[in-house]
Amino acid sequence: MPYPICLPSDKFVCPRSYYAGIYVRHDPGSIALTGNLLTFIVAGSPDALVRVWFANDWIPWSSNKRTLDFITTDASYEYPTGGQIRPLPFYVYVVIPPGKSRNYIGIDAMYGSDYTAIDLASAPGGYWLPAPL
Repeated sequence: MPYPICLPSDKFVCPRSYYAGIYVRHDPGSIALTGNLLTFIVAGSPDALVRVWFANDWIPWSSNKRTLDFITTDASYEYPTGGQIRPLPFYVYVVIPPGKSRNYIGIDAMYGSDYTAIDLASAPGGYWLPAPL
């Protein structure tokens, strides 16, 4: 597995509940989060398909803490003409995207001119209220 470069540091820890979503740098083309798999396009023609897998228990909302180096579990890219899947060097970082007011996890493979914010589930209604007496 390629290890991401994490900013501010690998061991920066924060609860999942502090992140409103994922902020992705990519080239024009499809982008999707299906379960714990994020797919997007980088590198222009021929487009490379990037796959970033998130830890199974990170995408759903929770108050559990995780360090930046354990939010993703694997990352790769593949050109349609080559058929070889290669490890992806990438950044995982904390960011507040333009127009947003909460933290997102940034995913950056160092290519692309587009940025997309993908919102994730937030706390269930009433979670932050005190327990009834």
